[in-house]
Amino acid sequence: MVAARMRATGMNMSHADAVKMAEQSKDALLQRLHNGGQDMPAFPHLDDSEVRALVAYLKQLSGLPVRSGSRLA
Repeated sequence: MVAARMRATGMNMSHADAVKMAEQSKDALLQRLHNGGQDMPAFPHLDDSEVRALVAYLKQLSGLPVRSGSRLA
């Protein structure tokens, strides 16, 4: 998915780089959910199932496919 989106913008990317970028993106999102950020409060009280539900919702809003049982953290 990442590699396809990057190719669409004219940037070629290896599979390894796409996997690394996707992992960094996931980690940044989880960190933002737990710690907050500019104009966003922290949500440190959310348990793993609540975080997975929130990330699935965000993926749905972004148009990304949501895989059942996908591992988040």
